[in-house]
Order: sequence, then C-alpha cells, then structure tokens
Amino acid sequence: MFLYAVASGRWEPVTIRNIQPGEMIKSAAIKAAGYAISTISVLLLGFVSWRSASRDPLLSLCLVIGMATSIAGMGLRCLSYRVEEDEQPSADRYVLNL
Repeated sequence: MFLYAVASGRWEPVTIRNIQPGEMIKSAAIKAAGYAISTISVLLLGFVSWRSASRDPLLSLCLVIGMATSIAGMGLRCLSYRVEEDEQPSADRYVLNL
C-alpha cells in the first residue's frame, strides 16, 4: 500500500526520502485514525454478535460492557498521546533574545 501526493504537478508515491519536513503526517493524527478504525471494528463486531448474545441477558450485558470499555480504553489512550504531546518541550517555546 502506498500513499501518493502531488509533487511538482504529478502524483508520486510518498516515501520517507521524498517527504519534506513540513509535509510529515503528524503521529497524533495517525494514532487518532487508528483508534477511530478500532472503534468502528468494535461496533461492527458487537453488531454481529448481538443476535446470539441477546438470547441471554448476562451475555448481552457482557457484550455491551465489553464494547463500552474497549472504546473508552481507546479514547483514553488517544487522549494520553495528546497530553504527552502537549507536555513535550517544543523548540518554538524557547526563543533566545539576543
């Protein structure tokens, strides 16, 4: 799987070698997309499992709680990455006035 970007008027595959520093995809955006995809997969798997789990109230409860805790855990992990990013010192914050 390749990512493509328009460079000099034509589509070129994106590789580490031809990405300029200002064009780097932020790791936080990639992590957030991964967690969104994981959340969708949990919902889809829960949807598929609901028919058999709905026959037993305990199974239904376990399925709903399991889905909710999985989604909440992914949300907290995503939030923790954002907090870490805010806590890291940035070069922009330290300006020398000479």
